[in-house]
Amino acid sequence: MAVSPRSAVGRTLTEAELRRILQGDWTADGADPLVMKRIEYFFHHNSMVFDFARPNAYLPREQWQAQLDARGEDRPGEKKLLARVRRYVWADEAETVINTHPIGYIGADSKGLEQLLACPGPHARESHATYPVPGVFKNIGPAGSTEAVRQFFDHQEYLTHPDKPLPEEVVRYDLASRIDLVPDWERVYDLALVDGQVRREWSWLILPLRWGFPMARSPLSGLVAHSDMGNLSIVGPAFNEGWNRPAPSAGFDLYVPSELPWFFPLDVQDDFYNNLGFLNAPVALLITLPPLDFLYRVVGLPVRAVVENHQPVYTPQERLPRRRFTVEAGVGVQLLGDDFTGLLLNDRQLGEWYGQLTALDPAIAGNINDPDLVRPVVRPAVSAMLKVSFYLGDKFTSEDTLFHSRSTLGLDVPLSDGVSVFQLRTKLDMWEYAGSLRYNFLRDGFQPYAKVGYGLTWYRLEDGSINGQGMANPNSYWVRRPGFFRNLWPNTLHLGAGVDVILVKDFIPGLHGVDGGLRAGYILSRHELGVKDLTGDNGLQGIVVEPVHVYRNTFELLGTLSF
Repeated sequence: MAVSPRSAVGRTLTEAELRRILQGDWTADGADPLVMKRIEYFFHHNSMVFDFARPNAYLPREQWQAQLDARGEDRPGEKKLLARVRRYVWADEAETVINTHPIGYIGADSKGLEQLLACPGPHARESHATYPVPGVFKNIGPAGSTEAVRQFFDHQEYLTHPDKPLPEEVVRYDLASRIDLVPDWERVYDLALVDGQVRREWSWLILPLRWGFPMARSPLSGLVAHSDMGNLSIVGPAFNEGWNRPAPSAGFDLYVPSELPWFFPLDVQDDFYNNLGFLNAPVALLITLPPLDFLYRVVGLPVRAVVENHQPVYTPQERLPRRRFTVEAGVGVQLLGDDFTGLLLNDRQLGEWYGQLTALDPAIAGNINDPDLVRPVVRPAVSAMLKVSFYLGDKFTSEDTLFHSRSTLGLDVPLSDGVSVFQLRTKLDMWEYAGSLRYNFLRDGFQPYAKVGYGLTWYRLEDGSINGQGMANPNSYWVRRPGFFRNLWPNTLHLGAGVDVILVKDFIPGLHGVDGGLRAGYILSRHELGVKDLTGDNGLQGIVVEPVHVYRNTFELLGTLSF
């Protein structure tokens, strides 16, 4: 921590001012008190700085706000974080009493990959790190590990009420009984070489000893020889690159985070819980897979807002995700194969149209095996598509898609008189929900991708007509329509590829990070047609043959709104 007279917070101190402070002539009370100018927090190989001088948190709120507005905002949530920084220097809500007590949150719940190596249950995995605020801190350890500080201490509720007891999890270090003054290790080192008493008293300070359990299991342990991959405990302060150096230093990178809201995770680790151990794998997988991701993140959002303990998410600016989720809408063109005419074998319409066909030409049954006799009529289906995508990092995305289409489906059967044609026409009313896992090959605004997924497809034939006259049963039954406790298992598999392009950035005034773009893709879908094979009855061989599986080729074009 760096201190300064309140009047000099915004400038460099003079030699006379420094000597006066070191001699103890400047105190924390009086007309120009000593105040906190800067606090540096160290967690793992990162350092995060609370600078109370830029903007000057000791100015009246209006002047501070003017300085804040003049800065602009170069990263998401910057002004929210600076408002928290200002709150630290005031001991009361009215901002009449200055706080001279640095506040740190020591230890944090692990949300890293090492959770997958442990059994469920409490294991006291809290780290040695000291964080400035509660929240979820991303990319602070090996393999981009995550830690979360859940507790919150409202210092303004206690510092101005000395008779109010502190919460049991809060420890004060401003008591003489808790303070030990330690010399710089450089002063001890030379003396320890010649003085046995110094060696006995201070060897712990200068020996390369690891504090705590020397080595622990880690997912990356041993990946790089003779390197700390998150499995080694810290060494003594004499070997800490942060000793007597302002942050950032050689061993501590400056952690300049963006602050993001809690409700959509940035990656799978955000869904880890400290006491689940290896059960984090199936739990995180379940709430990542569509459609459970949509139910958990969107439908269940009101419940999660009430029952969960939410803190902001902090991630370094250079690791800021390009998008967290997108809403997309557009059209798709489906090319359906002739095999879809197998739907005409449905047991609600089959008897009617086949009966009229044989009545018009009794000889048709004897010649129906000629494959050139029947002409399937299958028109491309134009679909309205709505898609919601959730980004897990820059590479992986889960997608939830709903689309609906109508297209013409029927048969043309030339009759034996050589002139007339039996015409059967219906409308194929098709719905589909598709869930996909997508891999993005690039992380910038131009993203080629490939995806794989599954879905529920259901449809029926509507507006049936024979030679222009409506059928007695114009609509067939629904095939595999989802309902409570039935037809909920995926019945369609698909593969796809395409490209997603961001065209305009931050195009909505006042909403940072809202981008617009276009997406074009191709999807190959495979599923069973879902109609019983009736080709062996009534001499229908050759008219339509119900295959085991059908294929659809879909070309999609969507507009995207990204957040």
